Amino acid sequence: MTSLAPKFAIGALMLIIGLWCSVVRGSPNTGVISDLCSSAKYPGDDPHLNSIVFVLNDVMMQTPNSKPEYNYFDVFGYPSPAFGYGSCTWSLSASDCSTCMIAAFNEIQDCPDGTFAEIILQDCSIAYRTDAPIENTP
Repeated sequence: MTSLAPKFAIGALMLIIGLWCSVVRGSPNTGVISDLCSSAKYPGDDPHLNSIVFVLNDVMMQTPNSKPEYNYFDVFGYPSPAFGYGSCTWSLSASDCSTCMIAAFNEIQDCPDGTFAEIILQDCSIAYRTDAPIENTP
């Protein structure tokens, strides 16, 4: 009669490895750490608003492609520029970074028409400002 112990041990080991991989690779944490919104607002017809929409969309789409650091800076609009920035935790996959950036983009929509906004989630962030460039600082 053969023992079931080796088969059980192999099955248990595979289960542990599978659980470990799912913990390590889980979904990005999109919990909000900080949200800063400018109280200064642009009127509905200001050209800065178009620049903000464009730069935020670009940052959301391009940050996941900016490996290995997942830091992306952009500027759009003349003479009314908007400066944008996005980042993800370096350990995320590009797909998870994209998921996190979509969540951050959705959060920043709660800060409409301002001169600046910054949303920091657990695993990513997105920001824009219109008064000065966002510095590329570590």
